[in-house]
Order: sequence, then C-alpha cells, then structure tokens
Amino acid sequence: MSPEELRRLVRGLKARVTELERRETPGFPGDGEQRFRNMFQDLPLIVWVHDREGRLDSVSHGSCEFFGVGEDEMSGDRWLAFVHPDDRDAYAGELAGCVGKRRDFHGEVRMRRVDGEWRWLETWGRPLQSDAGEFRGFVGVSADITELTRARLALRTSSRNLHKLSRAIEKSPASVMITGTSAEIEYVNPAFLEVTGYQLEEVLGRNARILKSGVHTPDFYRGLHETIASGRAWHSEICNRKKSGELYWELIVIAPIEDENGGISHYVSIAEDITERQRALAELRDREERLSSILHAAVDAIITIDNQGTILSVNPATERIFGYGRDELIGENVKMLMPSPYHEEHDGYLARHRRTGENHIIGIGREVSGKRKDGSVFPADLSVNKVDGADVYTGIIRDVTGRKEAEDAQTSLGRLVEESLGEIFVVDAETLKFLQVNRGGRVNVGYTMEELREMSPLDLVSRGDPERLNSLLEILRSGAKSKIDLEDKLQRKDGTCYNVEISAQMTTYRGRPCFVAHILDVTRRHELEQEVVRAAEEEQQRIANDLHDDLGSLLTGIKLRAESLVRLLAESPGDSEAVAAGEEVVAMIQNAITTTRSIARGLRPVGSHPEDLMITLRRLIESVNTTTDVSCRLHCPVSILVHDQIVSHHLFRITQEAVNNAVKHSNGEAILISLTRSGDTIELEVCDEGRGIDHAEELGSGLGLHIMKYRAAAIGGTFRISRRKNRAGTRVFCSVRDAAP
Repeated sequence: MSPEELRRLVRGLKARVTELERRETPGFPGDGEQRFRNMFQDLPLIVWVHDREGRLDSVSHGSCEFFGVGEDEMSGDRWLAFVHPDDRDAYAGELAGCVGKRRDFHGEVRMRRVDGEWRWLETWGRPLQSDAGEFRGFVGVSADITELTRARLALRTSSRNLHKLSRAIEKSPASVMITGTSAEIEYVNPAFLEVTGYQLEEVLGRNARILKSGVHTPDFYRGLHETIASGRAWHSEICNRKKSGELYWELIVIAPIEDENGGISHYVSIAEDITERQRALAELRDREERLSSILHAAVDAIITIDNQGTILSVNPATERIFGYGRDELIGENVKMLMPSPYHEEHDGYLARHRRTGENHIIGIGREVSGKRKDGSVFPADLSVNKVDGADVYTGIIRDVTGRKEAEDAQTSLGRLVEESLGEIFVVDAETLKFLQVNRGGRVNVGYTMEELREMSPLDLVSRGDPERLNSLLEILRSGAKSKIDLEDKLQRKDGTCYNVEISAQMTTYRGRPCFVAHILDVTRRHELEQEVVRAAEEEQQRIANDLHDDLGSLLTGIKLRAESLVRLLAESPGDSEAVAAGEEVVAMIQNAITTTRSIARGLRPVGSHPEDLMITLRRLIESVNTTTDVSCRLHCPVSILVHDQIVSHHLFRITQEAVNNAVKHSNGEAILISLTRSGDTIELEVCDEGRGIDHAEELGSGLGLHIMKYRAAAIGGTFRISRRKNRAGTRVFCSVRDAAP
C-alpha cells in the first residue's frame, strides 16, 4: 500500500468517526461506540486508537495478526515494549507531544513482532473531537514499510558507492577508457587525458585505434580482440602513441561489460603508464650487461658464497689467480682457497656469524693469505659484503704480491732516505705544508717533524718571497720543466743561516701531489771556495802589482836607456839607420809598458782604496755611454766605501757582467746601477728596461748567470735575478757584508 493510499484511508476513517460522533452522545455511548470498534477491528490493516491520556485503547485485528499478539498484550502502555529501544523515547515523546497539542501525528518507527523480527512502520494519526470540540483521543493507521525502507537504504548505499566509484575513477592515476563494442570512445578519465595529451572533445566518439603505435604486429591485436570478444579479460603490456606522436608503454587490462541480458555492451580498459619503469628496466638490463662485462674483465677475483660457505659463482679472474677451473670451484667450500690456519677456522667463523649475527669481516677490508691450486700461498686484500635480502655474500680478492714486494722495497728505500745525511723535504702541492722531512733535514734546521708539519718553505728561506716561490713551483706544476735547480739560504730554528743547493721536482707522496726537494748544505764548500777565491785574488793582485811595479819599472828603465842610446847615435853623423832602429826599439818598449799596465789593470780593475769601487763603476758607465746606444747611469746618493778589496772586485765583476748582458740581450734603452749601504750590508742592484727574464731563464745554466752566482757565493753574498715588479726589464741583486776595519 502506498503512502497516498494510507492517507486516503485515514481520511475515510476520520469521516466515518465524525459521522458516528454525530449520531451518539459524547463519550462513545451505546451502540455508536461498538459499531466504531467493529468497523476498524475488522480491517486487515494496522489501525489503532489512543484515549485522551495517550494510552492504547484498542487495535484492529490486522494489528494483532501483524504483531502475533492479542489486543490485551498491547493495550495501555504495553505497546511501548514492542518499539525498538533506539526509537522508543523519541517516538513516544513525539506521540505525547501531538496528543498534548491536539495535532496530527506522522512518524517512522521500528517495532518488533512476536517472532523477534524488527519491522519498519510508517504511522499517520489525528485527534478525535466531538462537534463541540471536545478531545476524545487519537486514531491512526500504520503501514509496514520495511521493504521500502530497505530499498531506500540499498538505493542510498548504491548511490553512495556509485559516487565513490565515479570519484575514484576521476581521481585515479590510472588511465580509464570505456568504449562501445565498435571501439568508439564514450568515456575517458582525467588521467587518460594527462597521459595522452588529448583534450576530452578530441577523443569522445573517435575510435580507440588513434592510440595505435605501430610497434605491435597484427597478431598481437588479433589476440586482444579475440580475448575480449569471448567475454574474457585481456591484460598485457602495450605500446601506445600520444597526441604528440611520442610513444609510451602501459600495463593494461581490457574487460567486457555485460548488459542485463548477458550480452557485451561495452569494454573498459584500465592502464598504468609504465614508460619510466620500462626505461628503468632497460637501464637495469644494460647495467647488468655492463656488470657482467666488468666481472669478466675484472683483474680481481670475485666469488659469491651462501651462508654455509659454498661457492655459488666465480669470475674468470678467480680461475686465473687461484689456478682452478670454474667447475672445480662451484659447489665446493670456499675454505679450499685458504691456507692454514684460516682453512680450519673458517667454518667456525660462519657458524658464529649465523648464530650471533655479528660481523667480524663483512663490510671491512682486511689483508689475508690465499692458497693456489699448486699449494703456493700469496698475500691478498679481501673485501666481503652481504647481498641485500639474501643469505649470499660476495668476496673480492686482490692478489697484492707485487704491491707487497714494492712496499718492502719502499720500506728499505725509506730507511735509506731517512738515514741519509742529505736533506730531503716533501711539500704538499696544495697547502705548501711540509708532509715529511728526513732526519738529516730535521737535524740541520733544528725543528721537530711536528713543528715542520705546520710550516712551509717560506718559513725556512732566509728571505722568503711568496711570489718568487709560487713562480718557481708553477714551472713544475705546468710541466715546463721536470726539475729545477737553484741556490739559496735556509734559516735554522736558532736564527743562523746556511747556503744550500736545491734540486726540486714534482711527484706524488702517499697518493697526494707534492714537491720533493733534495737539499745540499754547501756552506763549507762556499767557505772553501771563498778561501780559494781570496787566495786567487791575492795571487792575482800580486801578479798585477808585479806587472805594474816591477816589470813596468824594468821596462821603463830599459826605455830610458834606449832613448839615451838613440841620442848618442844621433850625435854621430852618418849613422841614420842605427838611429831609426833605436827609435823603433823605444816605441816597442813603450808598447810593452802600455800593454803591461793594461794587463795589470785587468787583473786589478778596482784599486785597494775604499773609494775605488765608485771610481771604477763610473769608468764602466762612461764606457757604456760612449761605446753603445744604451743610456747607463749610477744611483748612489752618498759615496759608498767598500773596505774589503775582494768584495769590491767581485761586486764590480757582477756589475760588469749584468751590464754586458743588458746591452747585448735585453733590447732595452736604459740601465740603472744602484749601490747602497745599510750598516755592514752593501746592496748592489742593476736594472734594465728591456724584455725581462722569465723564471725558466732565471734557473738556466748560462755561463754569465753562473759566474755572477759564483762570485756572489764566493764573497758570502746573496744573489737574485728576476723580472722587475710592475715594470718591464730584469733586476740583478746582490747583497754582501762589508764591515769597516
């Protein structure tokens, strides 16, 4: 019975009750009340009447049949026991409110039948009143709407599920497409549009073959169509084409959708873009192939074993190193490759690892011994790692026989170097800090190794010049030269200095780029050279004096006697030839005197007086200015007195050599000679404005450069030649001590 039919029934009951009320006196007297009861009690419907207090007064026979109880079991307030506990208070309250306010009642409630089944009832009721308006109670009718309620619930559930499914499809990262049986596209979700690059209006109504890539064969598509046409789902990996023409791979399932008659009405496809996965798989296969190639090409033995120590695989290097064939190794215990005592102890190591899980070698490289098939034992580096997710271990064994031999040789060489009396300094090429200094070097400079590791060569050079040091080292860094040789002075911890010859080259030390300097203390040699030079200078001075004084005086006396003889011959008439011969002898003697004095001056260019160096330098400048196109001048604010004649001699020779080199090779137009004194130190500087000297030339072995260095060393001086700072040209510098007597 529909709700509208129930409403019409209630209106009919009300009209019938009203008619009965008009026929009887108030209070349901006499036959009218009985006829009213008979009327609704005979109805097969659930009809009820409440009195003016809200208690159930009577129900229809249909009500009793529905609930399976007698009328007296429901009368009064007993009917509330049949109402569901969750509905009871609200339903009873709503009904009481309608009774109190004398208004119509409508509601839905769950009530229990005698068999225990709960049924949904929809109830309509309205107040009964007399013509005078007196309230007499309530009459109502209820309809069983259980099935309707269930249908509504199922419909709501179905609607919610359908909404969820629709939302899931719309939000799904997988591409979803629905087509008709002719493959015309009827629906696609946003993921499909994002993957393919199409707009919705571009695909609806079009055939699904717009995605066809051309990669697959006709048999591939034939198998697809036959599978789904038979009512079965088809799943595979497929290559499709985007709107842009780009190919992409999908993992796809295509399933038929049946209509109410069991026939196929549509097809639905659900696909996941696996292009990146395919690419990753391709890269993985490529890596596996490369790994296989590496394993086969590796020079180290690579062995995999299980947790019992059984060999699972080996690479070719394993066969070569140990002398076994692959078939001789697979399935055997790896301890066969170990000498005693490792051979006997290995099973215990594995058992302890399985029992405790502790790693004593896994992930930690160590040096071990291996045993070849011929029984020979060799040193090896071993690295063991566990394969993730499996009780499989990989061991890499490297035969280090050659390295050990080299290390032994290096150790022996290292001892020789350490004990060497020569000085060897190893400098880090990046930080310029000392990495190692042998015992000879440490003893001579007076520093400990800990102190030296915090120092650089600039801390030891007497006059450290960072720019000069970097320039020299750059020659080695750039490969312009493999070795540089130079002379310098080193300063000890106690402040004393000593002369050294340095031979430096670039190499590696413990895997790090470095400079190695072999240093020879030449202090004693310089002292001996100075003694030799001083003796030679003294002898040269003696010879010059003898030539100038003794031989010059003798020749002068002979000249005077020859002139006297010529005068006597001239007084004798008729002997003109003898006079001419005499005059020729006088001229020859004069030439001998001039030559002797010139030789004497060459042997002794600077006199013994302290001012003679200044005089000799001025003569040199005058000679340069008169015989060449180069302007040469002397910068000396005050006259410099040099008390040591040997120092004067060598300073002049250094100046002479520097000026000659500048005139011949610099292509400059001016030369400046500077001589200054600061206390007991005299500094000589010769600068030109020519092309300048590079650092490779500074280290060169030219004769002139070698002679200047030699002369400076002979008088205990410091000599440097370099490019002028911020200006073109070359600077020759010499500093020497000259104490006043």
